[in-house]
Amino acid sequence: ALNSDSFDALSSISLVPNPTSDIFTLNSSFTKVQIYSLTGQLVKEFNKTSENYQYSVADLNQGIYLVKVIDTDNHEKTMKLIKK
Repeated sequence: ALNSDSFDALSSISLVPNPTSDIFTLNSSFTKVQIYSLTGQLVKEFNKTSENYQYSVADLNQGIYLVKVIDTDNHEKTMKLIKK
């Protein structure tokens, strides 16, 4: 069954700026943040980050990526990131 609490826990997460050319921040801390290409390849990973940590994506090619965040309770959320 779907646990509505896990959805609510991450529903207010915002990824800014988006699109970005070099860095983005998230308004929460996470156990893990993974960046995937649209083909499903993991291209970057950050562990144990704090709120408003600056995630660098300057080395990624232009395009659309999926940012998967995992919090300390193992709740997950995936957001689209546009790299310009």
